[in-house]
Amino acid sequence: MNPTLSKKIAKVVSTDIAPSQHGPGSVADVGSMLNGVWEMGYTSNSLSNRRELRSLVERRELDNLRDFLTSYESLLQLVESVRTDVVALRKDTSSVVNSLNQSQQLSAQLLSNANSLRMHKVYYEGCSSILEAFLVECKLSQETLAALRSEPSPRFFEGLRHVKQISNDSKVLLKFHEKRLLGIEIAEMMYRHISSANMTIAKWIRSHSQAFLLESPTYDPVFRESLHELTDPAMLEGCLSDISSQRNRAILKSFHVALTVGTGSTKPIEINAHDPLRYVGDMLGWLHQAIASEYELICSLLTPPGAETEHNVTDYSTLSVELQKLCDKSIEAIMENVVMQFKVRLEQAIEHQAGNVVIFRMANLIDFYCNKISTLLHSPESHFIAVLHQCQVDTLNKFTTSISNLMDKVLGSPPSPPLDLVPPLVIRELISLLSELIKSFNSSLTMSSTQQLEIAPLLDSFIQPLLKVCTMSAALSKFDESSVSVYVINCAFSIQTAVMSTKHQDVWSVSLEMLQAQIDANMDSIVHLQSLGILSDCGILSLVSTISRYHSHVQKLQPDLAQSTSSTQSDSTQTTTTGDNHTSASAPTSPVLSPSPTQPAPTSSPTVESSAPTQSKTSTTTPSLLCEWPGMDFDTVHGAILLFEGVLHDAVMLPVLERIISSELRIAARERIGSILVQHYTTLYNTLSTPSSGYPDVSLLCQYTPAQVKMVLGC
Repeated sequence: MNPTLSKKIAKVVSTDIAPSQHGPGSVADVGSMLNGVWEMGYTSNSLSNRRELRSLVERRELDNLRDFLTSYESLLQLVESVRTDVVALRKDTSSVVNSLNQSQQLSAQLLSNANSLRMHKVYYEGCSSILEAFLVECKLSQETLAALRSEPSPRFFEGLRHVKQISNDSKVLLKFHEKRLLGIEIAEMMYRHISSANMTIAKWIRSHSQAFLLESPTYDPVFRESLHELTDPAMLEGCLSDISSQRNRAILKSFHVALTVGTGSTKPIEINAHDPLRYVGDMLGWLHQAIASEYELICSLLTPPGAETEHNVTDYSTLSVELQKLCDKSIEAIMENVVMQFKVRLEQAIEHQAGNVVIFRMANLIDFYCNKISTLLHSPESHFIAVLHQCQVDTLNKFTTSISNLMDKVLGSPPSPPLDLVPPLVIRELISLLSELIKSFNSSLTMSSTQQLEIAPLLDSFIQPLLKVCTMSAALSKFDESSVSVYVINCAFSIQTAVMSTKHQDVWSVSLEMLQAQIDANMDSIVHLQSLGILSDCGILSLVSTISRYHSHVQKLQPDLAQSTSSTQSDSTQTTTTGDNHTSASAPTSPVLSPSPTQPAPTSSPTVESSAPTQSKTSTTTPSLLCEWPGMDFDTVHGAILLFEGVLHDAVMLPVLERIISSELRIAARERIGSILVQHYTTLYNTLSTPSSGYPDVSLLCQYTPAQVKMVLGC
């Protein structure tokens, strides 16, 4: 086949015939064209054939175009008609759209109005329900109004509580500006109802307060609830004042009955009027019991219903602060006249029959009950407690005044010391009074801090004047100084013994120190005087004084010799005490006694002193040995030691010491006197034992060593 024809055929075959199965370019068209070619006798590829074929194709194409134009005209008509229809449809559609838009706008407005109306409906329905509920709660029924106009009863209190609830709820409306007028109107209305109810309750309480005139009153629960529901403070205080007045009269009457007649098996209190302490104690016990009963009564009246505890229906802590103050004020009003009656009778008992000890015990008893009652009356400004405290102060003042008068009387005429040097009868009675007071103090039931306040006037008004009486009594005596010291020791020891029996010695520390100082001072005086007397009578004191002057003189002239002498003396003392299995440290350290100012000094002393200047100038005229000093010769020393050893066994058994009533002080005085004697004898013995003294063997002068003397004296 011709390649050109083959290409054309391939091109035709490859032509896409999918869009249309008929018409130009379709398979049927191509087929008809091919059939026309074969019918024309196209068998060879000649120019004429090609031209004819081309003409055929062109004619066919023109025919097709004509057919197409013919068909297109009809189509165009159809399209035009369609366009006309579409334009008309567009106009209709535009009008519909406009109508729909208008309808949509109208519908949206209608829906908005409907939604707004629905919300308003919900709001007003809520407001209606709230208003209905508010009217139900705030509107008082005729039954409630009728109950509020009647006397207090359960229905009355139920209506009153409802009114108070409405009044409290109306306060919420005041927070909103638009509802403030409504809230104010409701609050004013409820306030009028509450005020009217308070007046009704107050009148009813006052009309029924006569029941509290009985000794043991009983009251209706409605009475208690009436007090609780009475919200006006002035009216509540007035009602409690009426109740307190009735109870005041009842308590005062019961107090007089308890004093004169008694109650039941209890005897009248005045039957013990001869015993002031028991008389006052019975009255205080009755007052304590009465105030406890009244306290329980008032608290039970003021305790809110339902606030009772399991074990105590009158718990003070359940009351509010205002009710606690009203409770304390009511108790004060109830007990006002009774406590004044007690004060008058207490003063009468003190003035006519009470002694000093009884007055002191009364003060302690009043203070005890004052502390007990103060636990019930919680008010720090309680008139009842103030009166009791004033009674206690007056009693203590009366006691202090009585003691001061007694002391002034004794100080005006102090007693004379007896021959046995024991405290005289007057002082013994005062010490016995002090002992009784201390016993009362020990058995006191008050607190320790209160005891210290009570004991302070006793210390000031009793101990010091009593000791002053003893001192004045000793000063008026004609005894010697040692006897006077023994007398003062006995008196001070008796007072100290009485004071030492107290349980609280820290309160008495100053007085005990003062008494001990007085005893120590007089003990020192006795020991000094008795030791001085023994040593002076034997001549030992004169010898020791001469030895002291000798050592002083030697130290001035020959320091080296004095130093060696002192060393020798210390060695001798250590050797002596070691050999006898005793140390000099065991003896009390006391100063060497000097002669008393009233006792004449030895005659040799002036000679030695007057010759001292001459001896300092010329050493050849000064004695170098102790035995050569005036008054220190062998016979004088030996005689003095013999006298000392003669009285050695009875040296500490002095008659004046036997008059000391305290065995401990008596033994202590003997030991101290013995220690002083041993010390002076040791000084003399050690000095005589030194070779520089110039004496022969000390055993020829002294029969006993210092250790033996110490053993004999028992110190």
